[in-house]
Amino acid sequence: MGKLFHEFAVVIMAAIIISGIVSLSLTPMLCSRFLKPRENQNAFQRSSEKVFDGARDFYGWTLHGVIRHRFLTVLTFAGPWWPPFISMGWFQGLHSQPGHRATERHHRGSQDISFDGMVERQAEAAAVIQADPDIDAFVSSVGQGGGTSSGNQGRISIR
Repeated sequence: MGKLFHEFAVVIMAAIIISGIVSLSLTPMLCSRFLKPRENQNAFQRSSEKVFDGARDFYGWTLHGVIRHRFLTVLTFAGPWWPPFISMGWFQGLHSQPGHRATERHHRGSQDISFDGMVERQAEAAAVIQADPDIDAFVSSVGQGGGTSSGNQGRISIR
Protein backbone atom coordinates (compact mmCIF):
# COMPACT_ATOMS: atom_id res chain seq x y z
CA MET A 1 0.00 0.00 0.00
CA GLY A 2 2.87 2.35 0.80
CA LYS A 3 4.39 1.74 -2.63
CA LEU A 4 1.08 2.65 -4.27
CA PHE A 5 0.86 5.90 -2.29
CA HIS A 6 4.48 6.70 -3.18
CA GLU A 7 3.75 6.26 -6.89
CA PHE A 8 0.60 8.35 -6.54
CA ALA A 9 2.61 11.12 -4.86
CA VAL A 10 5.11 11.09 -7.74
CA VAL A 11 2.26 11.42 -10.25
CA ILE A 12 0.72 14.32 -8.30
CA MET A 13 4.12 16.10 -8.10
CA ALA A 14 4.63 15.68 -11.85
CA ALA A 15 1.15 17.06 -12.53
CA ILE A 16 1.82 20.10 -10.35
CA ILE A 17 5.15 20.79 -12.06
CA ILE A 18 3.61 20.48 -15.54
CA SER A 19 0.71 22.71 -14.48
CA GLY A 20 3.14 25.33 -13.19
CA ILE A 21 5.11 25.33 -16.43
CA VAL A 22 1.92 25.65 -18.51
CA SER A 23 0.52 28.44 -16.33
CA LEU A 24 3.76 30.43 -16.52
CA SER A 25 4.46 29.97 -20.23
CA LEU A 26 1.62 28.72 -22.42
CA THR A 27 -1.28 30.57 -20.77
CA PRO A 28 0.21 34.10 -21.09
CA MET A 29 1.17 33.40 -24.70
CA LEU A 30 -2.37 32.24 -25.54
CA CYS A 31 -3.86 35.27 -23.77
CA SER A 32 -1.68 37.59 -25.89
CA ARG A 33 -2.96 35.87 -29.05
CA PHE A 34 -6.67 35.55 -28.23
CA LEU A 35 -7.57 38.52 -26.02
CA LYS A 36 -8.34 41.67 -27.96
CA PRO A 37 -8.43 45.29 -26.81
CA ARG A 38 -11.79 46.74 -25.75
CA GLU A 39 -12.32 48.70 -28.94
CA ASN A 40 -14.67 47.37 -31.62
CA GLN A 41 -17.10 45.81 -29.15
CA ASN A 42 -20.80 45.45 -29.79
CA ALA A 43 -23.52 46.74 -27.43
CA PHE A 44 -23.87 43.45 -25.53
CA GLN A 45 -20.14 43.26 -24.84
CA ARG A 46 -20.05 46.89 -23.65
CA SER A 47 -23.03 46.38 -21.31
CA SER A 48 -21.69 43.12 -19.89
CA GLU A 49 -18.32 44.79 -19.28
CA LYS A 50 -20.11 47.56 -17.34
CA VAL A 51 -21.86 44.91 -15.20
CA PHE A 52 -18.59 43.08 -14.53
CA ASP A 53 -16.77 46.33 -13.74
CA GLY A 54 -19.57 47.35 -11.37
CA ALA A 55 -19.42 44.00 -9.58
CA ARG A 56 -15.63 44.28 -9.28
CA ASP A 57 -15.87 47.83 -7.94
CA PHE A 58 -18.58 46.83 -5.43
CA TYR A 59 -16.44 43.92 -4.23
CA GLY A 60 -13.44 46.23 -3.85
CA TRP A 61 -15.52 48.77 -1.92
CA THR A 62 -16.89 46.14 0.50
CA LEU A 63 -13.47 44.50 0.90
CA HIS A 64 -11.91 47.86 1.72
CA GLY A 65 -14.59 48.47 4.37
CA VAL A 66 -14.15 45.02 5.92
CA ILE A 67 -10.37 45.43 6.10
CA ARG A 68 -10.69 48.91 7.60
CA HIS A 69 -13.18 47.76 10.28
CA ARG A 70 -11.86 44.29 11.18
CA PHE A 71 -13.12 44.17 14.76
CA LEU A 72 -16.63 45.22 13.75
CA THR A 73 -16.60 42.56 11.02
CA VAL A 74 -15.67 39.85 13.51
CA LEU A 75 -18.40 40.99 15.90
CA THR A 76 -20.96 41.12 13.11
CA PHE A 77 -20.31 37.65 11.77
CA ALA A 78 -19.13 35.70 14.83
CA GLY A 79 -20.67 37.47 17.78
CA PRO A 80 -24.41 36.95 17.38
CA TRP A 81 -24.15 33.49 15.81
CA TRP A 82 -22.10 31.40 18.24
CA PRO A 83 -24.48 31.45 21.28
CA PRO A 84 -27.46 30.01 19.34
CA PHE A 85 -25.31 27.27 17.82
CA ILE A 86 -23.89 26.28 21.19
CA SER A 87 -27.35 26.27 22.77
CA MET A 88 -28.82 24.23 19.88
CA GLY A 89 -26.03 21.68 20.23
CA TRP A 90 -26.56 21.50 23.97
CA PHE A 91 -30.34 21.09 23.52
CA GLN A 92 -29.88 18.37 20.92
CA GLY A 93 -27.42 16.55 23.18
CA LEU A 94 -29.92 16.57 26.04
CA HIS A 95 -32.93 15.43 24.04
CA SER A 96 -31.46 12.91 21.62
CA GLN A 97 -31.67 9.22 22.38
CA PRO A 98 -28.27 7.57 22.69
CA GLY A 99 -27.52 4.87 20.15
CA HIS A 100 -30.40 5.90 17.90
CA ARG A 101 -28.45 6.15 14.68
CA ALA A 102 -27.85 3.91 11.73
CA THR A 103 -24.73 1.78 11.63
CA GLU A 104 -23.38 -0.26 8.78
CA ARG A 105 -21.41 -3.48 8.97
CA HIS A 106 -19.50 -5.13 6.14
CA HIS A 107 -18.76 -8.84 6.01
CA ARG A 108 -16.31 -10.58 3.76
CA GLY A 109 -16.20 -14.28 3.11
CA SER A 110 -13.24 -16.28 1.86
CA GLN A 111 -12.19 -15.83 -1.76
CA ASP A 112 -13.47 -19.26 -2.78
CA ILE A 113 -16.96 -18.93 -1.25
CA SER A 114 -19.86 -19.14 -3.67
CA PHE A 115 -22.57 -16.52 -3.86
CA ASP A 116 -25.10 -18.97 -2.35
CA GLY A 117 -22.71 -19.74 0.51
CA MET A 118 -22.31 -16.04 1.22
CA VAL A 119 -26.10 -15.61 1.18
CA GLU A 120 -26.38 -18.37 3.81
CA ARG A 121 -23.74 -16.73 6.03
CA GLN A 122 -25.44 -13.35 5.63
CA ALA A 123 -28.79 -14.95 6.59
CA GLU A 124 -27.18 -16.35 9.76
CA ALA A 125 -25.90 -12.89 10.70
CA ALA A 126 -29.33 -11.38 9.92
CA ALA A 127 -31.01 -13.93 12.22
CA VAL A 128 -28.74 -12.91 15.10
CA ILE A 129 -29.48 -9.24 14.47
CA GLN A 130 -33.23 -9.86 14.19
CA ALA A 131 -33.23 -11.55 17.61
CA ASP A 132 -31.94 -8.36 19.28
CA PRO A 133 -34.89 -6.39 20.73
CA ASP A 134 -33.02 -3.06 20.62
CA ILE A 135 -32.89 -3.01 16.81
CA ASP A 136 -35.72 -1.20 15.02
CA ALA A 137 -34.94 -2.30 11.47
CA PHE A 138 -32.11 -3.55 9.29
CA VAL A 139 -31.30 -4.18 5.65
CA SER A 140 -29.07 -7.00 4.50
CA SER A 141 -27.48 -7.39 1.05
CA VAL A 142 -24.85 -9.57 -0.60
CA GLY A 143 -22.80 -8.86 -3.70
CA GLN A 144 -22.52 -5.70 -5.70
CA GLY A 145 -24.04 -2.43 -4.60
CA GLY A 146 -23.47 -0.12 -1.69
CA GLY A 147 -19.70 -0.08 -2.00
CA THR A 148 -19.19 -3.85 -2.30
CA SER A 149 -17.80 -5.21 -5.53
CA SER A 150 -17.90 -9.01 -5.44
CA GLY A 151 -20.02 -11.97 -4.43
CA ASN A 152 -17.98 -12.68 -1.28
CA GLN A 153 -18.98 -9.44 0.43
CA GLY A 154 -22.09 -8.58 2.40
CA ARG A 155 -23.49 -5.48 4.06
CA ILE A 156 -25.96 -4.99 6.88
CA SER A 157 -27.36 -1.54 7.71
CA ILE A 158 -28.83 -1.42 11.21
CA ARG A 159 -31.10 1.19 12.77
